[in-house]
Amino acid sequence: MPPIAHNLHWSVATDFTKVDKLFLDLKVGPYEYLRKFDLTRFIREYRHYFIFAALLFFGLLLHVVRVNALVIKRTSQLTYSLKREKELAKEANVIRQRLNKIQTSGVVGQMGTMIAHELKQPLATASNYCFTLRRRMERNDLPPALLDTSLEKINKQMQKATQIIDKVRSYAKGDRFREEINIVSVASAVVVDLKKSSPEAGCISFSFASEPHCAKCDEIELQIILLNILNNALEAVHNQASPKIFLEISAKDKDIVLSVSDNGPRISEEMWKTLENHSQKSSKEDGLGFGLLIVQSLAEDLGGKLIFKRNVPNGLTVTVLIPSCGANENG
Repeated sequence: MPPIAHNLHWSVATDFTKVDKLFLDLKVGPYEYLRKFDLTRFIREYRHYFIFAALLFFGLLLHVVRVNALVIKRTSQLTYSLKREKELAKEANVIRQRLNKIQTSGVVGQMGTMIAHELKQPLATASNYCFTLRRRMERNDLPPALLDTSLEKINKQMQKATQIIDKVRSYAKGDRFREEINIVSVASAVVVDLKKSSPEAGCISFSFASEPHCAKCDEIELQIILLNILNNALEAVHNQASPKIFLEISAKDKDIVLSVSDNGPRISEEMWKTLENHSQKSSKEDGLGFGLLIVQSLAEDLGGKLIFKRNVPNGLTVTVLIPSCGANENG
């Protein structure tokens, strides 16, 4: 074709996009198949969605199967745990009953040891009174008043021995009667008895603060604690040139503090480790080796504890902490 005005020429077309779009809109020519919509075409066009839906379905199915399996497994484990827990509860109950029996037997055994250990004090005191009475009778120097006083004191010591025995019987029966006791009064009586029964006990000094010192405990147990500690202190200062023993009762927080200090010989490292482990045994030839062990057991049974401290340059301080009446009520 020749050029036309303004030098415009004809040429071969290179872009058929609009023609192709026209065929697509009219659904003719190469797009005539769009006039038919069958299952094959539907699947072919949406196959990606079908594949995604199938994967999602199988994933959910797998999840359900897994969850059901876990539920069955956990249910089985829970059932076994509950069954085992019931069995353990039964076993624990049997063991608890057995331990209670063992504990009762242990307490009775410990208190039986206490009889052999503690009856020596009242019996020795009574024996001293009897010896004195016999000597005064041999010299025909026994006033009736002195006889009555001595017999009364002997009777008092025998009553104390009887109380110790009754205490063991009460432990065997499971009776643990405790009442509010003024510790200062009990400690004063113990110091007086010691000074009467042993001339060496004259080195004991006793002091206490003005505030009341009341604890809920058993008087015999408290006497045993004090007698053991004071007797050990007397044994420690036996060979000292100027023996000194200080018994002090004070209050700290919710505890009553019973402290016994002496100026005995310096405690060796080996003995100190033994004391720290609370395994101290008597070094006396006729001792049974249960003094401080009994003190520790009784103090812990009262809710307190036993503490040792080395004095400088020598000596030892033994402290027993016992909860006061107020602490027991608050607790």
